[in-house]
Amino acid sequence: MEKARAFAERVTAPPTGAQDSPLAVALSVEPLTAPDDTPLVLVVGAGTAETYQMVVKRRLFAPRVQSSTSVEVDFFLVKGDVVLAAGHHRAGSSVHARIGGGGSTWNKDANLSL
Repeated sequence: MEKARAFAERVTAPPTGAQDSPLAVALSVEPLTAPDDTPLVLVVGAGTAETYQMVVKRRLFAPRVQSSTSVEVDFFLVKGDVVLAAGHHRAGSSVHARIGGGGSTWNKDANLSL
């Protein structure tokens, strides 16, 4: 966790004697490298992800396990000074398996829809 915080501080804090952070400079320079006059810039916010796993049937030699994951992200797409698209998307998936002495076979749950 400390390494992630140190990295975030390093790219978001302006260096001594500079006005902009390295991240701000990268975002402002990127449009200048596009081949056309009005480049598209996609800005994606920090997403969230959650994973849950539980034992559905606790049998001694073949327990049944279910695992589910969901991911959410916010974004907006800019062309010049115009916001072309913006939104909040989420997706998820769920699988289950019976774990036995010969291994396990994971099956996707079809009834999950986000």
